Amino acid sequence: MSRRGAIALLTTIALIGLATFAGPAAGSHAGALADCGTAGTFTVKATDNAAGSQSPTPFTAVVFEGGGVLTVQEISRNGQLLFSRASNGRARNSLTEVTCSFTSLSDGTFTVTGILTA
Repeated sequence: MSRRGAIALLTTIALIGLATFAGPAAGSHAGALADCGTAGTFTVKATDNAAGSQSPTPFTAVVFEGGGVLTVQEISRNGQLLFSRASNGRARNSLTEVTCSFTSLSDGTFTVTGILTA
């Protein structure tokens, strides 16, 4: 085997080893304080799951320790829009939306607009 081939093989083995033993890249949002303006301040509740992340993800619903749930209509991270439901459906629903912001331990600041239920 040539020297170049041996280096390529060793590099591949090292990358596979790192991928096998590396922990999950997901951040934690459990325990973050969500500021929801006039609706109040809430503590985010999430549970670690078998996939190495937390449930529920902030893309579907944000659950609060006090029992409230924010059903996500739009979410951004550090000012960049990540997900938004169709605006025409949101307008037809005519439900009062609340905007909450919270900072996760490793993923930055999330701003979530949705429907808050107690």
